[in-house]
Amino acid sequence: FPESSYGAAAAGVAATAAQVAAGAPTSFVEAQKEAAANRRRMAGTDNLLAGGYIQGDMRTAAPVGRSSKPPPAPERMLPQAMLKAQMDNLGPVDQDRAAYLNSKVLGEACRDRNTQNRIFLG
Repeated sequence: FPESSYGAAAAGVAATAAQVAAGAPTSFVEAQKEAAANRRRMAGTDNLLAGGYIQGDMRTAAPVGRSSKPPPAPERMLPQAMLKAQMDNLGPVDQDRAAYLNSKVLGEACRDRNTQNRIFLG
């Protein structure tokens, strides 16, 4: 520890001991003990408020093969895509085909919505 930080922590502990002897309230004494312990622990750091998070101490990506996210869920078929697969007699549908059918029925729904005639009153 730097000399100044160690000296400040030692002075804080000594002051706390003196207050205990003088009969200070115990919660105040405990708070001062905790503050002195924190000063000793954080001595020598560059930025006591930020804790050095900005200097690049933290990792930006999880290591390969150990991601915290669960694996992606398999593609679920929309009800319209299920009906389309049944009507076209496709049989069992794999994940790629399910994604394709989902995008196809969504595209058809968007096209129908955007091309239908609108009724304007007034």
